[in-house]
Amino acid sequence: MVKVVINGIEITETPDGWQDFTNTIRLDRELKTLFEIADVPITFYEDGYRLLKSAFDTLGFSASYPIHILRENKDGQYIVIFDGTLYFKDIEFQEGIEGYSAKCQLTDNSFFSKIYNNRNIKAKVYVGKSKSGIDIDPADYWRTTFFKCSDGSYYSHLTGTGYERNDTSFRVHDVLRFLVDFMSDGKVQFYSDYFDTGKGAGYMITCGLIARFTSGAIGTGVTQELFDENFPDLSFADVFKELDICDNLAMRVGFTGSQPYVRIEDRSFLYPTTILQSFTDVDEITRKTASEYLPAKIKVGSQIVTDETFLSFPAQIRFQGTKEEEYLLLQTSNTDQSEEWVNSWIIDTNTIEDLVENGATTAPTTYDSTVILINTVLDFGNIWGDAVKTNWLTTAPPYFYNEVFTNANKAQNHQGFIPASIAAYLSIVDNSFSASSTAINPASPGYYQKSVIDEQLIECDNEISDPNNNYDPVNYRYTAPTSGVYTFEAAAVVELLEFIGFIRADDIELIIRRKDSADVFISDTRLAIINVSVPANSSVISGITGSVNVNLNATDRAYLYVKISGPDIKYRIYPDARYLCVSTADGGGIYQVSDPKNFPAIRNKFKHSLTFTQWQALRLNPIGLIPFNVHDGKTYFGWIEEIKYKQFTGECNVILISNEKNN
Repeated sequence: MVKVVINGIEITETPDGWQDFTNTIRLDRELKTLFEIADVPITFYEDGYRLLKSAFDTLGFSASYPIHILRENKDGQYIVIFDGTLYFKDIEFQEGIEGYSAKCQLTDNSFFSKIYNNRNIKAKVYVGKSKSGIDIDPADYWRTTFFKCSDGSYYSHLTGTGYERNDTSFRVHDVLRFLVDFMSDGKVQFYSDYFDTGKGAGYMITCGLIARFTSGAIGTGVTQELFDENFPDLSFADVFKELDICDNLAMRVGFTGSQPYVRIEDRSFLYPTTILQSFTDVDEITRKTASEYLPAKIKVGSQIVTDETFLSFPAQIRFQGTKEEEYLLLQTSNTDQSEEWVNSWIIDTNTIEDLVENGATTAPTTYDSTVILINTVLDFGNIWGDAVKTNWLTTAPPYFYNEVFTNANKAQNHQGFIPASIAAYLSIVDNSFSASSTAINPASPGYYQKSVIDEQLIECDNEISDPNNNYDPVNYRYTAPTSGVYTFEAAAVVELLEFIGFIRADDIELIIRRKDSADVFISDTRLAIINVSVPANSSVISGITGSVNVNLNATDRAYLYVKISGPDIKYRIYPDARYLCVSTADGGGIYQVSDPKNFPAIRNKFKHSLTFTQWQALRLNPIGLIPFNVHDGKTYFGWIEEIKYKQFTGECNVILISNEKNN
């Protein structure tokens, strides 16, 4: 009925404990992994004891043997029900008048031995050696094509002697495959539709040094030696953690035939609506909310964010960037659980921009060995990925990196759209305003003299609309309520006066002047410019209109100015000038909020029985919904959280996790 094979030798004396042999399918929320293990404490006598004692005495406690346990099926064939490793350090030998025995705790060969126990070991992903020195395929060298944020133009790839590793990157898919090979000495297969052909197919890993040398402004390239000195070693645990923070991943560890495998996909992979076999007429079911899975708050963002006004992205914008933020999710539930979706790798568009465009001057060198995660579109023919350039705040340019890794997108990945509490906090507030001027400035016959002052504040003293009280019609300024991108429109009528006797050409500009809360100048942004020719001994009245997007931090002030360029001339500003804020991108928006009923948080416990054939079918395909019910009672549906199956009695302890939507 049962066979035990140690290091290729079948044991004739059946060990104690085989009757309680238990296989377990378990979903570990912390590890985000569905895997199968076997709880196998068994004790060997006679030939089993002699085999192990002789091997221990010869090889020592650091050795191990492969072990296989097989059972007979209904057709008289022996099926492997456990494929594992017997570590000699875990053997407890008993010697004396009561007899001789070897009590063993076996280790599953697919997950705990190959992946779990080695997940923190760091490796050079481009060196084709496993942790035991076995030859494996390294991660292939790729290249990342970076772009200039101001206009979206891509930098060329520098090549030649001394530039061997310029722009070098690695596909995330290849890094994960290598690390699985590295941990398992090439004995565990890796699969991932998500990172091979799906959303994460173009994800690349590089480091700050590579970004700094991209433009070629430093004057030298990245040699293999310089690359080796700076590119960080990576562990499976670190890589999976950083990717999971962004995309909410899941792992499945199992067997294809006798070959163990690891499969990494997005979280929805573990929760399909496919119906598996039913557990009917259960004697008793206990249902309770798994409150430990319900976070009360989240932290989201990145540890590395560059907030400088000379860079393209408004770093202080709420929820649409990557700055660290904290939000409450459940105000009424009795839980203090929290989740952190904060990356230690570089994902911030401003930091990447600074490294790429200022790498030869002001960009920090402290990030040279820090990993950069960047989203690209792959070019398999050239073996590079073009960094994805988008502007999700306003019309481009400028262009930004890594829209897929913003706080809003992380929340959608982890919560299945935006939690209602966050959406409420970020709800749209009307921050627009409209104002106009009521008088000519200065009063006629006065005028401004360009030689004295070439720019003048436009005094829009008539507040037409201002629903959130952001505009000050006394000081003629708009105060930003939150950090973000603000779209201003303006119109003015300016008279240029010329009495000297010959024709002159002058530029008239409308500008938004940005100052901080202490009224200290920060920057000017042009809305519009026109050129005006003034005939001799006459004047010209010209209208000018325009609009512009301006990055403002909370409490920054925005003033409307007219500026005159060209020869020394006189000018005045006519009434009915207009100054408006017509739209904002400050973290608010209309979000599709998540429904708590979709969240798998109802735990169902019961006992049931399965035949060996039913168990084999379930362990080969454990991903899907299992219908279950008590006699004549309601049928529920749940996904496997844990099933313990006793091989030789068929008894199961079942824990299924379900949501309210399916029930």
